[in-house]
Amino acid sequence: CAGCYRTIKKDWPKFVGELPFEVVHISQYLKDLISKGKIEFKKDLDKKVTYHDPCHLGRAMGVYKEPRAVLKAIPGLELVEMYPTKHAAWCCGAGGGVKASNPDLALDIGMEKIPQVKETGASVLTSSCPFCKTNLIDVIEKAKEQIEVKDITELVAEPMGI
Repeated sequence: CAGCYRTIKKDWPKFVGELPFEVVHISQYLKDLISKGKIEFKKDLDKKVTYHDPCHLGRAMGVYKEPRAVLKAIPGLELVEMYPTKHAAWCCGAGGGVKASNPDLALDIGMEKIPQVKETGASVLTSSCPFCKTNLIDVIEKAKEQIEVKDITELVAEPMGI
């Protein structure tokens, strides 16, 4: 979870001091495994994918390169960026407890991403945050769009044959 990653890596040390372990996000871990040849892709994915930057991972922690490196390493996957992106990316609407406290507002905010996604021509919208994924699924369903929403880990697992 992008929010948990941010909290553990950035906030916990303020209260407990230096952590006795390294905190990494799953996208960073996957990039490391791929670069070391520890992930074997058995088939091409053959999908056009666009990536949504989670607020807690991107703007809060500056993690932009790793998720894209993971996606670019997947054989057959074509990554197409939506705009705005990275530090300027629009929120999906779910963060900060909005989805839990005001689900209608979360959907309204997320609906603003639909034109950005459609402009890419991607058939898959991915993110690396479960809250983003959940809200974006609801947004896509509400908009009645034919776009799959998947977590980045699902896109890695599929061509691995998992």
